[in-house]
Amino acid sequence: MPARTGASKPPSTRDDGAAARLAAARACRAVLDNGQSLGQASSEHWKGMATSQDRALARRITLEVMRWLPRLEWLLSELLKRPLPRRERLVHFLLLGGLAQLETLRLAPHGVVHATVQAARMARQERLTGLVNGVLKGYLRQQETLSGQMPETDSLRYGLPEWMIKRLRSDWPEHWSAIASASNETPPLWLRVNRQRTSRDDYLKALEAEGIGSHSVSGLPDGLVLDQRMAIGRLPGWDAGKVSVQDGGAQVATDWVDPADGMRILDACAAPGGKACHLLERAEVDLVAVESDSTRTGRIEENLQRLGLSAQVVTADAADVDAWWDGRLFDRVLVDAPCSSTGVLRRHPEIRWLRRESDLAEYEQVQARLLNKLWPLVKPGGMLVYVTCSVFHSENAAQTRRFVQTHDDARPDEPPGAIGEPAGEGRQILPGHDGMDGFYLARFVRTASGQ
Repeated sequence: MPARTGASKPPSTRDDGAAARLAAARACRAVLDNGQSLGQASSEHWKGMATSQDRALARRITLEVMRWLPRLEWLLSELLKRPLPRRERLVHFLLLGGLAQLETLRLAPHGVVHATVQAARMARQERLTGLVNGVLKGYLRQQETLSGQMPETDSLRYGLPEWMIKRLRSDWPEHWSAIASASNETPPLWLRVNRQRTSRDDYLKALEAEGIGSHSVSGLPDGLVLDQRMAIGRLPGWDAGKVSVQDGGAQVATDWVDPADGMRILDACAAPGGKACHLLERAEVDLVAVESDSTRTGRIEENLQRLGLSAQVVTADAADVDAWWDGRLFDRVLVDAPCSSTGVLRRHPEIRWLRRESDLAEYEQVQARLLNKLWPLVKPGGMLVYVTCSVFHSENAAQTRRFVQTHDDARPDEPPGAIGEPAGEGRQILPGHDGMDGFYLARFVRTASGQ
């Protein structure tokens, strides 16, 4: 399609998907050039679209660019005579999105080319519409040749940065390729049934009555997996607090905490509140949820209210104990520590590009500080449970080994039948295990010193 000149036309309300393509390109630029999280970018660029179908398409394209960025960048470099200048980065991301739709999403070629050209026009880039058209049609003509010429590197094969692949190879020599592959899968929609409001069996029947297919997973007494993803607002009993969305791996944490009626429990780094709410659904406990981010603290309150639960929610740095602790010890302490989040890349593929290897040392310091500061808050005979959504040993196995070596009164322990690969003093649930995200869990009983 030749480039047009003249005055820009206002965006049409019938754009054949162009608005979704443009929104995806803007979100990609916000993440990859400006370092925003995908949540921030989507709030800014997706929610203004007219239909849920447009938002879903924008999300799908953006996620695909994040998953396969090295592959798409290589293809674009082969199809362009020279890189686009910095001022035309939006068109660069439009092209990456167009290639993602053709290369991995396999959408109808004519519709992709037409809508991406229209998106460039909506972005007031009329002079580049010919380039957009030519690049995408060039890909369609040369697809087989390009596929044969693509370098056989792990980064292109798995869509991960080289440093991350190197770490996976070192930490998980027998599992690294499966972990890398799982990081690009579309995750299932996991539910957690609120046993204070209904039973899992009854909720299964409610889903069946609505024609919604689902199944349970062994070892997760409150968990269900939907056969197909759907809008959560359509779930029966959602507004009544009968069910929440929570990955199966995150649900395992409650089994490790093992709450019982009457216990006093601390959930450190508690936002958005999924684990805190699960603990309250399991038992009548006195729960303190601490979160440093006031905005995220609000999400904890919202989740508690919808589910009909109550807890003491505190906005504070959990490791700054003097700022919030009332001096009463806890039967259980859950340390849901900040981490690299490499176990949830399939849900948040942008993380692979927002994280740097140098970030790990900072996470490890924060994790160690939380463990050391919160351990004295555990009653003798009580337990601390350490959880991350990382797959790296430096944040998990090495962290828990160091903790045991420096605390004579910490005895490693784990629940019967604990799932996952042994790692340090705990267990690693690898991404994709029974459809779950990647989580690390370790548990320590506080004993008399040295026993």
